[in-house]
Amino acid sequence: MVNFLNLTAEKSFAKFFDAYCAVGPAQDDGCAYGWCPNSDLAGPLIRIAAYLITSLVTVILYYEPDALVESFWSQLLTVYAFLITSIISISKSNLTRIHAVMATGLVGSPLSIYIFIYAIRSMWGGGDRMNGVFGRGQILNRTLVLLAFGIWLSLIIYILVPNTIHFSQRSCETEYNPLIFKGFFFLPLVILKFILADTDPESRALVRFIVFLVTLPIILTILGWMFAIFRKQREIWPVGQPFRPRVYTVWSTVVIHYPFIQFMSVVFIPTGYWVAMIEFGAIVSDDSQFLTNFGQASFCNFVSWNKKS
Repeated sequence: MVNFLNLTAEKSFAKFFDAYCAVGPAQDDGCAYGWCPNSDLAGPLIRIAAYLITSLVTVILYYEPDALVESFWSQLLTVYAFLITSIISISKSNLTRIHAVMATGLVGSPLSIYIFIYAIRSMWGGGDRMNGVFGRGQILNRTLVLLAFGIWLSLIIYILVPNTIHFSQRSCETEYNPLIFKGFFFLPLVILKFILADTDPESRALVRFIVFLVTLPIILTILGWMFAIFRKQREIWPVGQPFRPRVYTVWSTVVIHYPFIQFMSVVFIPTGYWVAMIEFGAIVSDDSQFLTNFGQASFCNFVSWNKKS
């Protein structure tokens, strides 16, 4: 009993920290122990489930658009789950700024941006690929997506407003570079810059090699675009016609003849960047523990149900 109650002992710090965060730290707690993790919003199982849903729906969108309707609702429910949870937590001052930023990052996946764009285009009759959800008469679908887009943008603006009083652990915000919050969507590039600048000379070569491996898909995709345009230049720019950029013609010609380049450009690379962005944010917020709480278990049950359906 004594050891159980002695939460400040070195061996029991984990228990103390869990109890401290369970109570809910104050808005200005001095940041003595760092950020409290938020497993219901940014836990590993939550992030993995979000990655799975986004990846599966993206593949369906590009290769089986006729089966998009059910998957569309899965993605939309995921988006609203993060948005509503964030708003309720902020209203109760139970959400840190870093976790609010991560929530907007999880919502702002390449797939969500793609759906937002198509919802806007469908207002003027564009977007044939998503006619199943944004076609004629699909007013509810379009309205829900545009509403989610508006809430998402409003939440980002609210997060970026300095001295916002509804976030918990505000004192922890001064412990980190402001770019962590203001430039979260560029976080992989920011961290990459810091790594290359602060790496000691002995390990710099290894770091540069790792960076090269990470950026290799981007390099190969760029080379693929150059090769495809060179091979199809007569089709893009017929002989005898004046030269013009023909951006749409270049895009449509390349993706028809080389669909793998389209997959790399609009699916693999953006999704990989998005995952890296969220994971770097999880490192900053210390959300690395696999806690089987109700929020994570419920979200993963939803993913497994969606895959079966």
